[in-house]
Amino acid sequence: MKLKWDSDTPASLPNLETEARRLRYQALGKECAVWKLDTLILAHHADDQAETILQRLHQGHTGFALQGMLARSPIPECFGNYGVATSGAHRNFSAGHSGHQVTVEGGGVEILRPLLDFSKAELQAVCRERKLRWVEDSTNADPTVTNRNAVRSLLRARRLPRAISTRALQKLGTVYRERAASIDNAALSIFKQCNVVLDVYSGRATVKYPGNIQDLLLQNPRKKGVVAVEVAQRHAACLIRHIMDLVSPQQVYPLRLLRAPVLQSFPFLFQAHEIKDVGASVKGSMCNVVYHIGPEQAGSSKDELGAMGGSKHIRNRCEVSRAPPTQAMLRRYHDGGEAEVVLLHPADSTPELDEPRGHEPALATPALPAIAVDSERLGQDLTRDEREDVKHGAEGVGEEVAAKTEVYSDVELGLTREEQVRAREAEDIPTKEKKVASDWRDQWKRSRWKLFDGRFWIRVHYREVQRRSGQKISVRFLTTDDLAVLYKDVEGCQGLGKRLSQRIASHAPDAIRLTLPAIVETSRVSTSEEAEQVTEKVVALPTMQWSSCGWVPWSRNRPGKDIEGWQWELRYKKIDFSEQTTGSQHELADL
Repeated sequence: MKLKWDSDTPASLPNLETEARRLRYQALGKECAVWKLDTLILAHHADDQAETILQRLHQGHTGFALQGMLARSPIPECFGNYGVATSGAHRNFSAGHSGHQVTVEGGGVEILRPLLDFSKAELQAVCRERKLRWVEDSTNADPTVTNRNAVRSLLRARRLPRAISTRALQKLGTVYRERAASIDNAALSIFKQCNVVLDVYSGRATVKYPGNIQDLLLQNPRKKGVVAVEVAQRHAACLIRHIMDLVSPQQVYPLRLLRAPVLQSFPFLFQAHEIKDVGASVKGSMCNVVYHIGPEQAGSSKDELGAMGGSKHIRNRCEVSRAPPTQAMLRRYHDGGEAEVVLLHPADSTPELDEPRGHEPALATPALPAIAVDSERLGQDLTRDEREDVKHGAEGVGEEVAAKTEVYSDVELGLTREEQVRAREAEDIPTKEKKVASDWRDQWKRSRWKLFDGRFWIRVHYREVQRRSGQKISVRFLTTDDLAVLYKDVEGCQGLGKRLSQRIASHAPDAIRLTLPAIVETSRVSTSEEAEQVTEKVVALPTMQWSSCGWVPWSRNRPGKDIEGWQWELRYKKIDFSEQTTGSQHELADL
């Protein structure tokens, strides 16, 4: 694999180490998607772990940041890359009493590091015994190249105090990893006992804590007194992080940022002087999430509550929702900034992301024309969606699908890759092995899945004949101006305006409606030789299941031949949700 640097002289970059890490993980993640691999095994060893922890100490990190590398974790640096980062294996949930199907993403590439408990010397000894050649980058020995090389040089020379020796650092990381795992497991157990109602249509969740929440948080027989309370505070913070993860657009945020909601919800974990201005219902925004406390409930263990600060109440409910975008963010949309996600570029432009996958080789070999293959012969390794992509000749079909389709085509045709290249160049592929499709599906294409606001995966289905010059399809936040225009346009349309306004009022009251994704069609039309007119129209509110004329939600059961317009498809981000499991108290809100 060759990394694609933005700079012609990457060695001169001040952040060379960080940028190289980002590019490596992105390249590895994409390659995993090509070959449909959900696990990437890395050879980091115990010496690498010590270097990582010492680097973090030098950078001023404390607490759980000193865990070092985890033996198991999602692949980093690939956020928003479909099929790589926490996506690619969706599942369907039933929402409410109506049974409306809600699609939630899952999957993604996971990293395993099975050698973290072995030192470099131990691994080299195994290689010598097995007569395997040890390979190492020669630049690793130069302490002037990167900060990590300098740290490695210090550790190898054993010039550091014993407290930060390689062995001591490894031990420190083990202690923090065990503590973090214990806290997260305890918090996850409590989270599964909470009554959770998640409204994926608006990105809002209401939570009722268990009646014995105080006992659950303080239950740690190995800890006593002040230490027990501090551990309980971490349990509470981790619990709230699990709740906020349901609606947050962010991937990671440290527990220390959640002290305020912990104090607001569980004041019995704090001393009286630490509790300031905490009312029965408090709103606060952190990590792009609004945390709203519900009504109080009398506590059960009043003696313990009095001993821990005098509070005799537990606020047993909360509501979390995505915080409304700021004015600065909204200005970026109108300036074409990064917050606007383009699903389909103008037809007269040819950016890389809008090229049909069938026209790009998945591997570094001559480009092969697409082969139409009977889906029944593709085998069970392809998912149902992927088989549909093959039939449709989908635009933006994932690399992993293209690779698998190519492999199965080689096998079914009984030709080697080189033979297929030569045969196709001569246009001499045996006709009995071809399946020339002539139905409506050949006319449909799909854009690539795009992640909007870290929460919604969206793509569109269309026919090429529907596209116009200068037309762009994108997603951005809904605005109050959009709503005014929408209500005016649908007014009197067989009650459509009333139903839309009622649905928005029910699911996205107040400022929450400004966090809804809106699919927008932008058209550029030349009015004269020098002038150009730009028009923008909201064509769908996918989370509200509303579409304008010419647009409909995509459905596997709807015959495509009966559809003349555009289709949109929506999936919610990957979440830790136990709906549909035995004894689960988690449910999805009905539309």
